[in-house]
Amino acid sequence: MKTKLHKALFIGALALLGAQTSQAQGDNVYLGEPFGGTAIKIGATGVVGSVTRMELENFDSLPGFPDSFNIGANMSSEAFGTYWDKSVAAGAVPGNNSGNDVAGTYRPAGDVDVAEITYEDTSTGYVITGNQGGEYTLQTVEVVTAGTYHLNLNFKSFGAGKRYEITLYSPATLTPVKQLFVATSADAIDGTLLSTNIADDGGYIYRDSQNSKPFTLEVGTWIVYARTLDGGPTFDYIKFTFDSTATASVDDEQVLGSKLSAYPNPSAGGVFNLNKESNWEVYNVLGVKVLRGEGTSVNLSQFAKGVYILKTPHATKRLITN
Repeated sequence: MKTKLHKALFIGALALLGAQTSQAQGDNVYLGEPFGGTAIKIGATGVVGSVTRMELENFDSLPGFPDSFNIGANMSSEAFGTYWDKSVAAGAVPGNNSGNDVAGTYRPAGDVDVAEITYEDTSTGYVITGNQGGEYTLQTVEVVTAGTYHLNLNFKSFGAGKRYEITLYSPATLTPVKQLFVATSADAIDGTLLSTNIADDGGYIYRDSQNSKPFTLEVGTWIVYARTLDGGPTFDYIKFTFDSTATASVDDEQVLGSKLSAYPNPSAGGVFNLNKESNWEVYNVLGVKVLRGEGTSVNLSQFAKGVYILKTPHATKRLITN
């Protein structure tokens, strides 16, 4: 369990790192990295009907701090951690409390309340418990196959009408891309509010939510932002199911190229003309935004030769300077 001194030193280190990264990137800074070093791959087999299970306890780490760290709930700050957990263990010292002030055994130096459970087949696993409204975790994923997917949230709840949301974020700008799942009183289509307190359960058990609405995923690295809006439920995993191959917005050279043109491409001078006026942003291959603007001209002459990604509100295009 971390001490207050450890926490103070770590916040100072994060603030310094955040300031340095912010100066270089010019956007919100996400310091997280996949837990264990490798992001889970969604749609890796490319087979329709295949399922990828994202364990919620494996939320992102921070470099040098595998249990990660909570530095606030503000999703728009210049630097923040990979989760927000409101609770504290006994003595107001942050720590992984799995219930009754007993420290958890998985990622014990983190604040997120992680508990070990035994499934019906006698195997063991871990869940996120002790949730309060507003708490969230962030987890990096890699989409291997573009296409249409749906998801299910596996949870247990001792109360009715619990709300939850899952949103996809851009790791380059830390801005929301699309909402994947919502179970709220305002829109109860996905999950019809989270509750397992129903007669056919025979008690309170872990179960999948109803299917989310279908959504499309593009190939690339993304951040899954999973947030509970009410306290009480215990969450095990998110299950992504691959439903069909994408028929649009997959091949930026063929599909998007028919809608958005950039020429000459490759460009010897680094200057590109667009066939339609638009707001646009340019990213390098690391996903860092290097330029933004509007109009029909994109000038990359000041940057190193190589491959860049041009993004507009409706299309994406690969740009090559040589």
